[in-house]
Amino acid sequence: MEIAKAVVRTGLHTMVWKWASGVVICKPGLDDYTNLKAYSFIAQLSCIGKVVEKVVAELLAKEAGIRELLSNGQYGNRKRRLAINVAAIMVD
Repeated sequence: MEIAKAVVRTGLHTMVWKWASGVVICKPGLDDYTNLKAYSFIAQLSCIGKVVEKVVAELLAKEAGIRELLSNGQYGNRKRRLAINVAAIMVD
């Protein structure tokens, strides 16, 4: 949590956290490997970068809720705002 707050405070997101490695693998059981769709690319990102981004996203969402920056009609990616609630509103 403190690392994420420091990232927000300083505005720095170190390049090491953005680094990724990747590999291309063949999809098994195909006849034609000259087609690009016969391959998959798998990327591995830094775990600490993902954690910091998730914490920062939650901090921003919390702050937006406190300051009432989002409309009451905004349901996407908000806690305690379920699709079933939207359906009930639409039916009503």
